[in-house]
Amino acid sequence: KDFVLGQFEACGSTTTTTPKEVSGAVGSETYSSIPADGVSIGTDGSVRVADEASVVVTGTSTFGGSVSFRLCGPTPLSDASYTLCTSSSGVAIGSAKAVSGPSPAVVRSDETTVTSTGRYCWFAAYSGDTVNRVPGSTDNAVSECFRVLPVRPTLDTDAGDGPVDFGNAV
Repeated sequence: KDFVLGQFEACGSTTTTTPKEVSGAVGSETYSSIPADGVSIGTDGSVRVADEASVVVTGTSTFGGSVSFRLCGPTPLSDASYTLCTSSSGVAIGSAKAVSGPSPAVVRSDETTVTSTGRYCWFAAYSGDTVNRVPGSTDNAVSECFRVLPVRPTLDTDAGDGPVDFGNAV
């Protein structure tokens, strides 16, 4: 049979991800976007992070596949640029997460605990769906990167009600 309305639309996919800070007890976690200036490592010397992927598929409403996640870093905070993560660098975080239509499909990586300050970058890869001829896609843009900063002190200091001369008791 001929298709008289024109060409069939080719399937495609894009993956866009957002680094998240994880807080709260296991089972009732809260995920919040990491601010552009970074996140402070906790007073316990760690911070919990995860990556959230949104897979947009065009050309079909039926699709499957999975998203896998990798984390690279740390690089020094003084480094002005990020070393982007790739499919062969960094550490795999958890197992691949299944996705299916409708689009967009949103999944999160397993959380991981970071214990060093520095710059980190995520890499996310959507496998695609060969049955429905949806190609895979990845995200390793600079928007995948974040900074883990030293502990921000919360100690307030106050010498008293008035000025204290050097050498005198406070």
